[in-house]
Amino acid sequence: MGRSEMWKTRIAWLGFVLACVGAYVFDNGTGTRLLLAGALAAPLVSALWLYLAPGGGEVTLSAPGQLELGQSAEVLLRARRTGLLPVRLRCVLTARNAMTGQSQSMALTLRPRRTGEGATPITLTPDHCGAVHLELSGCRQVDWLGLWARPAWAGEPAVCLVLPKTWRLSVRLGQSGDFLQDSQLYSAQKPGYDPSETFRIREYVPGDPLRQIHWKLSQKTDKLLVREFGLPIVERMLLLAETTGIPGTELTPHGMDLLLARLAAVSGELTAQGIDHVLGWTHRQTDTYCSREIRQPEDLLPALAALLEQPIGPGQTTVAGSFGREHAMCAYAHVAVFSTYPAPDLSLLCHGNRVTLVLDPADARQLGAWEQGAEVIACDEKTTQLEL
Repeated sequence: MGRSEMWKTRIAWLGFVLACVGAYVFDNGTGTRLLLAGALAAPLVSALWLYLAPGGGEVTLSAPGQLELGQSAEVLLRARRTGLLPVRLRCVLTARNAMTGQSQSMALTLRPRRTGEGATPITLTPDHCGAVHLELSGCRQVDWLGLWARPAWAGEPAVCLVLPKTWRLSVRLGQSGDFLQDSQLYSAQKPGYDPSETFRIREYVPGDPLRQIHWKLSQKTDKLLVREFGLPIVERMLLLAETTGIPGTELTPHGMDLLLARLAAVSGELTAQGIDHVLGWTHRQTDTYCSREIRQPEDLLPALAALLEQPIGPGQTTVAGSFGREHAMCAYAHVAVFSTYPAPDLSLLCHGNRVTLVLDPADARQLGAWEQGAEVIACDEKTTQLEL
């Protein structure tokens, strides 16, 4: 119960007491005396019950760890009575979206009948993607007249990830132009194209290129052996999400929902194909570059969780700019920038590699086929194939 509401209740009770006094003055009878005595004694008895009775009440909340945008989640509030006497609990449940900054609160009154009985369901239907933080505040045990209150224990906050709604998308990596950046690191999981590094030696399989046959080793073992080439780490793909709206642009929560849907669909398909990639974005509060490695399907959800915790809004640095601050040159053969507008410093990512700007079709129609050396690609839920 809020303090202002409690004071209103106290003022109303005072008015009732004054009315009893007036009745006693005009009619000094047994009935008016009992009524006045009861009006004066009731708050005292209620206060003694609240403050002196052993035990009390406590509230905990539980929520699903994740849900898809458009779905509803059921948040459960469990009010537990720790004493023998009945209690009444009041608290405020606040849901705050860390990405959009939107917040809503709900005042609740709970009446646990006995220890650990039942739960109160609250339906949560988020409007946008993000990490929704659920917290109980102002939890108080209130007397039955609503005149007095004392603090009650509230459980730990909970976080519910509102993930974008994705779709099945076939992704293919195109030619990376004249990208000749050398790498000292090679993949330990996948073969590649670099003849200077051997990934593994295996027996010849019909259809293998003749140039990969290891002739000297084949002569020693009396069977055809093939040398698989190494895959430079730079061949991994970089996916950048724009979380900042620079001056002259606008980044809305709805636009971010569409951006995240495209990003999650592409990343999910790359993961299914076993293509290592990196997710990157700008931490708008510290104006620094953040990234997460995606090597296996289990890596995708933690990376999205970290991204959904980042607040979006106006700023000065694009994701291309924050990446350029920490990297003198972009050493990725494939880069995809997911945005709602063409950043003016997009050319920082271009280095003979393949750079694509992935936009919603409505935004892509306002641009040409190319923007600062990056190919503009339209993508939404109707897209079934994408070449990056």
